[in-house]
Amino acid sequence: PVVATWQLVMAGVLQATGLGLLGLVGALLVGATSNPFSLIFSTGALLLIVVLIQYAASNPGSLESIGLIALRGINRMRKKPEQSGTRAWGKIVDQIGAVQLDRPHAARAFGWSLFNWVCDGACLMFAAYAVGGHPSIAGIAVAYAAGTAASRAIPLLPAGLGVMDAVLVPALTASGMSGAEALSAVVVYRLISFVLVAAVGWIVFALRYRGT
Repeated sequence: PVVATWQLVMAGVLQATGLGLLGLVGALLVGATSNPFSLIFSTGALLLIVVLIQYAASNPGSLESIGLIALRGINRMRKKPEQSGTRAWGKIVDQIGAVQLDRPHAARAFGWSLFNWVCDGACLMFAAYAVGGHPSIAGIAVAYAAGTAASRAIPLLPAGLGVMDAVLVPALTASGMSGAEALSAVVVYRLISFVLVAAVGWIVFALRYRGT
């Protein structure tokens, strides 16, 4: 369970870092008049989290010591024995020790995550070209980053349906497309990046587990 949780946490952090980097590049390309230091600070904070998590996974002994100190303080506040929960914490640290998260692994994971964002953003760009629009690459990058960030705000919706689209259409319009072109581009993008991918996934799932 601990290893699975770490995988989910790291995936989320790396994805957020890649998306922030993509938005920062787009903002700089369009010549953002606002100060980009807030976005730089956010991206730097995410990178710092990645480094700290990588260090904790590579040095579980230090993590165990810090956890025991915190656990003793909590036990004192709760008026429980000082050693309460130490065995359970030791088991968790043992599981964390199974995590392989050295720098090459983290770099490869971040590279694939960023590559995924770039390809998905390229899908939106080509969808815009397919309907006759001519947005700039910088405009697409900013629109895509804003739409994807908005979709992550409500994780219960599949692929951020409705939320991401409500951000993409005006963002694409601001990048030089007409309202009709922007709406058509979002529909084409959704058909490819969501419906088509889901259909392929279900086919693979059905073939893989057909005998179960």
